[in-house]
Amino acid sequence: LAYVEWFTKFVRPEPHSGLFRVKPQTRSDETPVVAVIPVDMIQHSVHLFPKWGGTVLSEWSLETVLSECTSFLVNVFKNNHTYFNLA
Repeated sequence: LAYVEWFTKFVRPEPHSGLFRVKPQTRSDETPVVAVIPVDMIQHSVHLFPKWGGTVLSEWSLETVLSECTSFLVNVFKNNHTYFNLA
């Protein structure tokens, strides 16, 4: 089994980078949408990096950025599978 925190679906690529933006899915009370799923349901992982404008917040670290940042870009250049399926 795998614990999964869901993100929004792709809508359209960002105009300048061509990368897709996603946000953590949340309920009306701002708690994350999560699930425990069988591992064989996972088709592919993706590499996310935080989307920000300006100065990177000093509170962000490897351990906290997924919970601190509100928007991410999907790195389609991380591997060939992601590039050919999403770019």
